[in-house]
Amino acid sequence: MLLHGRLTPIKPHYYLWATIIIGFFLILLPVPFEKLHSDEVVYWDTARNLASGAGLKTIGFEGPSIGHGVLPFLITTPFLYINSHIFIARIISALFTIGCAILIFLIVRNYTKNEKSAFISSILFIFSLNTLRFGGRFYLEPYGLFFFLLSLLFIENNRIALSAIAAGLSILGRELWLGVYPFYLIYLWKKRKPVLPFFLFSMVPFIPFFLYVWIGPGFTYFLKVQAILLHLKSLLNVSKGGELIPQLFHSWAEFFFMHILTIMGAVWAVKKRICDMALLILILPQFFILSMVNGFIMNGAFTQYPMGLQAGLSLLAGPGILDGVDRFARRFNKKVSSVAIVICIIFAQFVVLNILATMVSLHGSYGIHALGYWNDKKVIRLLNENAEGEVIVGIQGAFVKKASKWVWGDSDITLAIEIEPDWLVTYPNRVSIIKEDTPEVKVYHIGPYLVLHSHPPGHIHEVISPADFPKWRFRK
Repeated sequence: MLLHGRLTPIKPHYYLWATIIIGFFLILLPVPFEKLHSDEVVYWDTARNLASGAGLKTIGFEGPSIGHGVLPFLITTPFLYINSHIFIARIISALFTIGCAILIFLIVRNYTKNEKSAFISSILFIFSLNTLRFGGRFYLEPYGLFFFLLSLLFIENNRIALSAIAAGLSILGRELWLGVYPFYLIYLWKKRKPVLPFFLFSMVPFIPFFLYVWIGPGFTYFLKVQAILLHLKSLLNVSKGGELIPQLFHSWAEFFFMHILTIMGAVWAVKKRICDMALLILILPQFFILSMVNGFIMNGAFTQYPMGLQAGLSLLAGPGILDGVDRFARRFNKKVSSVAIVICIIFAQFVVLNILATMVSLHGSYGIHALGYWNDKKVIRLLNENAEGEVIVGIQGAFVKKASKWVWGDSDITLAIEIEPDWLVTYPNRVSIIKEDTPEVKVYHIGPYLVLHSHPPGHIHEVISPADFPKWRFRK
């Protein structure tokens, strides 16, 4: 570990190893069983195309897919040369997520000198719904978060150049970290670290990226597809204001319900000033940034977007929860392990959320991890056997080698019907059934999926119509 500007050997401690083992079992091990998510299939398709020499392209984009961070694709692509299965991309993401837990442990241990607090912080992150559900899938959040945390660790150990480069990489990992970047400079000033060298070195990762944009698609195209600008455009649409505000309220209500333990620990740590108070400079702005993300506003807190904020709060919450439990136990003169009590509370929360996640899932998912890949596999097998040369709407179409075309329809059933594909894969609660099997349309029910095959194409609109999408339940 880096300590006070020099390399200092640290003996492995069982709390750190416990963090790694828990991460392995809860993040890496479930990878082959987690059902497909729409966004991760698009990201995987981008990385797969890059590996095959087609460039940073995916469905729905006329040019390169550079609206989001490109770093996850660059990291994943070399491994997809070996095997292009989505599980490979998932494993890389899972390893980065476990790396985030390790970095949280090291950062908290660095400022508290207490491995128990560090351990509680790391498992709060691992056991959170956002981490369990999205940390083992190919999403962009683990990559941006990993480099953000790495940057913090380097700052604490006076490696300013490395910290700055890591901060730049966090933005290339997930563009939303750009909103946190200005507060880095305030954080450095507060910590009495050099600001100008940090600023200059943080530009280094962007040089090759902007050269690529300049030589390739151009800055006009880059600004057109940039996710941050699209979020701002949606947020500033006054006509949607009446709809967005209630949705945002619902999303934050979900967030506070889901992370109540972490929030209570963080608040207690701040109140008792037993954490690195300067971290608030980097954590509090994330509440505002998250409120600008259209996916968080519309789809709620049970999504990948709050993963960074939850990790930041975990940095504070570990020491806070441990201190609060210690004080509570001393009232009763009980000589019990505070760590054991906290682990029991976290595990109880884990069990309850697993039950709730299964009960209220809109898409027939099992548990927090949203297990159910075996149903995706059945759909893919059906399509591979019957959809040669045909058009497929649905994420499973990305895995059908001989299809003429696949379209990422996500939840837009209206668009799917307009396309008039040969095959449509969706969920029953997204459509209203007009009538079941007809001579032209065959209907399959596979697990939570509704699969329709129109032969000849052009008849799907006769059997289904779009339905109102339910709210206030797990949406993924």
